[in-house]
Amino acid sequence: MTYVRRQFEGSDAYQLRGMAVTGELRGKGLGRRLYERSLQHVSDETGNELFWCNSQMRAKGFYERMGWNTAGEVFEIDGVGPHVRMVLQPRSTS
Repeated sequence: MTYVRRQFEGSDAYQLRGMAVTGELRGKGLGRRLYERSLQHVSDETGNELFWCNSQMRAKGFYERMGWNTAGEVFEIDGVGPHVRMVLQPRSTS
């Protein structure tokens, strides 16, 4: 899992890139645990941040269950397939 500091619609943000769990390990909660720990680590190191990603359509439901929202139309990445941009808003500190 990789996070890259990149602007999102003019705001400081981190882009989640390269998240994957091998086929035989999918559905066992490993991706969720990896995602939660890595997001917490980045948040702890950087403060409240905006996160975004280009989700493969087959992973869209996973991100929605983690609190992400769709932020655009479906688009194609050559050789990879259909994607949609998703965003996770900063957590409230109140």
